[in-house]
Amino acid sequence: MKNLVILAASACLLALAPSPAQAQNQPAKQSPAKKESPLSRADSIVLSKVEFNDLRLDKVAAELTALSAKADPAGGVKVAYAGPAKDIPSFSITMNGVSLGQLLKILTQSVGYRASAKDGVILLEPR
Repeated sequence: MKNLVILAASACLLALAPSPAQAQNQPAKQSPAKKESPLSRADSIVLSKVEFNDLRLDKVAAELTALSAKADPAGGVKVAYAGPAKDIPSFSITMNGVSLGQLLKILTQSVGYRASAKDGVILLEPR
């Protein structure tokens, strides 16, 4: 199962990477005067190592908050679990050098959740 998640994660990263033509056509980043969405900030926060082994999603959210604060000089972003208290899904993955944004996409696709932003917090919630 762990190998399956790692293989799926690698495939998702390849699919999510923009082509060189797409990267050149992206708009300039927002000026510091405007507050950037936590989901946008997540794309620029690179986590050196992520390793979760059958960890419940509420614990994953807390760990991602701590990892992003460690990796981002601006203090990272807050990630919170916003699903039901019963039957919390678990997640397993091991990756190095992944952006928080890419990891959130892999995670949410794997467990059938979505990531949204509210009041400066990234929420992991059921679709």
